[in-house]
Amino acid sequence: MLYGKSLFSVLEKAGATQIRDLEKKGSVPYILQLVNGKEGVFSEQIADRIDDIVENTATYYNAKVRGNSLSRTIGSGTKFDQLKFKYDAPIMPMKKV
Repeated sequence: MLYGKSLFSVLEKAGATQIRDLEKKGSVPYILQLVNGKEGVFSEQIADRIDDIVENTATYYNAKVRGNSLSRTIGSGTKFDQLKFKYDAPIMPMKKV
């Protein structure tokens, strides 16, 4: 623990509720999708076994027409069968503010 914080406490402060299960389950697939701030956690899933597959879908709403999306691998993930991103154009045209 560095600076009095652990990964568990930092993610719990951001809204994670299943992260501590990793202490018991060990190194199993875990997904946490969140926006740091007001939006909080969109989705969180943890596998029961190391060879399980976790699938997750979350919808993000963004009022911008340009920008970047970033997804980082944290931990000892060594193999991913698929990582897909799907973008759907807004249904209604965006209004200038």
